[in-house]
Amino acid sequence: MGQRPKDPLRNEEEDYLDSLWDKMILKDQLTTNQGYVSATPQDGLVGKMGKTVTDLRPAGTAWIEGRPVDVVAEGVFLKKGEMVRVIAVEGMRVVVRRVEDE
Repeated sequence: MGQRPKDPLRNEEEDYLDSLWDKMILKDQLTTNQGYVSATPQDGLVGKMGKTVTDLRPAGTAWIEGRPVDVVAEGVFLKKGEMVRVIAVEGMRVVVRRVEDE
């Protein structure tokens, strides 16, 4: 980016503040095309079973497919150690249900 043409109506303080602001702003973009991914899709977890690692009140962690997953229980509190099944993935939200409730 080049410098802006000098505006005769601006004062030095305004120019200084603009210059300072330009230095503080991140100009780079992290795009998917460049290989940057904020989080991996988890659609493949639907139907998988796991075990709660923490109490779900209603959010917590479950061990699914050999790794910890942040999950949300379907409207009920679940205790640590209960078996759950993934019933939905909505964006980054993984919804689970107690296995015996199915």
